[in-house]
Amino acid sequence: MATKACLFFMLSSLFLLWKLKVSSSFLLRNSSNAASLKACNLEAIYQFGDSFSDTGNAIRENKALEATKLPYGLNLPREPKGRFSDGMLVIDFEAQAAGLPFLKPYLDRKAKDYHNGKNFAVSSASVLPKSVLKKKSIFFPETMTNITLRKQVDWMVTYFNETPYFSKDRSEKLKRSLFFIGPMAHGDYMYSMDLSRKSSEWVNSNLVPDVVQTIKETATRVIAFGAVKVVIPGIYAFGCFKAPGYNASLCDQGKNSVATTHNDLLQRAIEELKKQHPNVTIVYADYYSAFMSFFPKALSLGFEPANKPCCSGTHKNRPGQGFNPDNMCGKPGVLQACANPEKRINWDGSHMTQHAYKLIADLIIPDIAAKLKCSA
Repeated sequence: MATKACLFFMLSSLFLLWKLKVSSSFLLRNSSNAASLKACNLEAIYQFGDSFSDTGNAIRENKALEATKLPYGLNLPREPKGRFSDGMLVIDFEAQAAGLPFLKPYLDRKAKDYHNGKNFAVSSASVLPKSVLKKKSIFFPETMTNITLRKQVDWMVTYFNETPYFSKDRSEKLKRSLFFIGPMAHGDYMYSMDLSRKSSEWVNSNLVPDVVQTIKETATRVIAFGAVKVVIPGIYAFGCFKAPGYNASLCDQGKNSVATTHNDLLQRAIEELKKQHPNVTIVYADYYSAFMSFFPKALSLGFEPANKPCCSGTHKNRPGQGFNPDNMCGKPGVLQACANPEKRINWDGSHMTQHAYKLIADLIIPDIAAKLKCSA
């Protein structure tokens, strides 16, 4: 047993070193100006996803969610609340880099529609339906939304069919649009591993293939509707979100193995989609490598040493007890966020700060623009 354990540790360490090398090369290769996306001359962006991309749908489903209150969104005082961060998300930076306004959430019926896109992402949304997760003995929180990736595409179809602007020349308008399918699946995997105690081996064998197949089917449906520019991001290295001191060797390697398995299968699915749809530009966005390109270097980049999230959920009546899931960031009685969110990566235990998202966006956007063959 000891020999097997040592072998596993050595293999895990070698894999981690390889990922860091790949991530470092990614950082050097994609350090250009994020504004390069303007060269794509996009008229609209459409986003599907979960809390990493939600700009206000979940809080319209459930007004009791923490993201309706400060300190969530503290860097966006003029924007309606609803982002699970202190400010902008990657999709906000992507829209900004394309010269477009922030995407309005689909469920915000009061928002004036300028036809610059729509955000269908919903916090806690899963790729697979609850019924499928239950069959796999996967438990999930009672607050988990019923909105799945498939339902978000249903919303898209309804939106296009009911909006007069798209009654004419819809196919031409969609040619000037960019569709982001994800990043998504963090919930499926975290519910499996954190709440249902499934092993990474079980998740890789029994869940990841179904999740990736569903994303592939979703992309096929979006393409059939008229999309000709599609970005399908991989998921983050979510095993590192709670690693103390930004120490990559302390990341949850089981969770990261799920992320890499997901991303590998997703890239294979994208290659299949490209063969099936040669006239559609389908891009893989490597959010995993973008995150890992700066996470191990966080201290040298000016981030503060931190062993807990910026909005840590420490209750004012129980100071010093650290993160408390029963007293989440934003709930009454919870202390405010840390003094310098711009010097932290982890915002609330599950999501990142605006500054971390900006670092990711600055790496991802030029890569996407290059693969879309956009040129100034």
